[in-house]
Amino acid sequence: MAYSFSYIINKAIEGDYQIFLIASICACIFLVIHLISEFVGELILNHSLEILNTLLRDIVAYNIFRDKYDLKIDSGQFLNLSATKINLLERNYFRNTFLLTKSLLGICASFALLIYISWLSLVTVLCFSVFVVVVPMIMTKKNQKAVEVANFENDNFLQHAKDAFNSYWTFWSLNITEKLVDQMTEGSRVLEKKNKDMKNVMSLNKFLNRSVLVFGQVSMVIIFSYYRYLNFLEGTGIIATLNTIGATYVFFGNDSIVAFTKILAHDKVIKQDYKKLAHDDYHKTRIHHIHKIEYKNLAFKYGEENNKSLKNFNLKIREGEKVLVRGESGSGKTMLIKHLFNPVGLDSGTIFLNNILVHNVDLRDKVAFISQDSILNKGSILENINVANQELSQKEIEKYFEMVGLGKFLKELPHGLETQIADNALTLSGGERQRLSIIRSLISNKDWYFVDEIISALDQENAKKVLDIFLKDKHKTVIMVSHKLDGYYLGLFDRIIDL
Repeated sequence: MAYSFSYIINKAIEGDYQIFLIASICACIFLVIHLISEFVGELILNHSLEILNTLLRDIVAYNIFRDKYDLKIDSGQFLNLSATKINLLERNYFRNTFLLTKSLLGICASFALLIYISWLSLVTVLCFSVFVVVVPMIMTKKNQKAVEVANFENDNFLQHAKDAFNSYWTFWSLNITEKLVDQMTEGSRVLEKKNKDMKNVMSLNKFLNRSVLVFGQVSMVIIFSYYRYLNFLEGTGIIATLNTIGATYVFFGNDSIVAFTKILAHDKVIKQDYKKLAHDDYHKTRIHHIHKIEYKNLAFKYGEENNKSLKNFNLKIREGEKVLVRGESGSGKTMLIKHLFNPVGLDSGTIFLNNILVHNVDLRDKVAFISQDSILNKGSILENINVANQELSQKEIEKYFEMVGLGKFLKELPHGLETQIADNALTLSGGERQRLSIIRSLISNKDWYFVDEIISALDQENAKKVLDIFLKDKHKTVIMVSHKLDGYYLGLFDRIIDL
C-alpha cells in the first residue's frame, strides 16, 4: 500500500495520468484489505478474550468451591479474583500481548515505507473533519447501548458471585457444590458473551473512525498528487513521506514498549492466582447408614482474642439420640458443631464411623447442617428451598411450610413458591428466612441433623413447632446448639454438653 502511494506521487510528477489513476485505484484496494484485516483481527481478539476470561472464571470457581470445604479467602478477595483482576488482565495482559505482536510487525513494516505523503490544506481538512465528527456521533448511541447491556450483565454476575460465595457452606453441606460451580460457569459464559458483543460494537466504531481518517489521508494523497500533476505543488511528497515514516516508527515503538511493560507487570497475577488444580485431593468415603459417630480427642482453635481453643473433646452419638450443646457466648459452641459436621477443619482428633476409623469421611449424604445464618439467594422461593431435592411435588413442599408455621405466609405470597426473593432477602423477616432455611434442610431428607441456634429469630409459638419437628421424631438424630430452651424441651434431650 505504501509503495502504491509513492508510485502515485512519482507518476503525478512524471505526468503519466493513466498509471497515476491505476496506482490510485490499487492503493484504495490495498487500503480496504488492510482495514478489513484489522477489523477481523479485532473480532478474533474479542473471541479469544471471551475464551480466556471464561477459563479464568472457571479456574476461580473450581479452585474456591472445591468439594473439600477449605475456604481461605474472604468475599472481597473472591470478588476481586472473579471480576476486577480478570478485567485488568484483559486490558493489561491479553490485549497487550496482541498489541505487542502487532506493534513489532508495525515497526518492521515502517522500514518498508518509501513514500507516504500527508499534506494538510485548510479547506480539505475542514471537508474531511465533517466525517470525522459525524461518524463518532452516529456510533455513540450504539456504543452506549452495548456498554449498558454489558454493565447490566456484569452487575448480574457480581450479584451471582456474591450469592455463590455466601451460599458455599449451604451448598457444600447439602453435597451439591457442583451445582454452585455450574451456576458460576454458566453466568461467566453469559457475561463474557455480552462483553464480547460490546467489544465488537466498539471495534466497529474504531473501524469506521479509522476508515474516515485513513481514507481522508489517502484522498489527500491522491488530491495533492493530482495538484502536483497540474504543477500546483512542488517537493511535497518526499518531506511528508519522511515525516510519516518517522511518526509510524515512533508510534509502534512506543506501543510495543508500553505493551511489554504491562505484560511484565501482570505476569505474576496469572502465576499466583490462576493455577488450575489438577486433582482434588479429598478422597471421600460414602456411607449408606450411620448407626453411631464417635469423636475422640478433638482439638481446634476459635476466637481471635486470646487464641482460644478446645482440646481433648470426646463425644459419642448414637442413632436417634438428641444432644444439646450449650455455653456462654464465645465458648466455641458454633465452631464445635461445625467441626463435628465437617471434621476436615479440626487441628487434631480421630473419628469413628460405625466403629470404623475414618480420616476423610463424608457425612453429607446422611447428615444435614442448619446454621443460624440463613442464606437465601436472589431467585424464587422454590429455587432456594429445593436445591437438594427437586423431586417433591408442590403439595409435599406445602406440608413443610405448614409444619414450621409458614402456611399462611405461603398463601399470601403473590406468586406462591415462584415468588421472587429480593436482593439479600430484605423483604423477609429474620424468622421467615430462618424457617425457609429449615425447610431446605428438611426437604433434603437426611437422618442426622447438626443445628445451630435455629430458633434464635422465632417467637415462642413457632419455636415450639420447630423444636417438635426435631426433638419428637425418634428417627431423627439431632445435635443442637441453643441457649433459649425451657425445662420441657430440655427434658427431651438424651444428653446436655456444657462448654
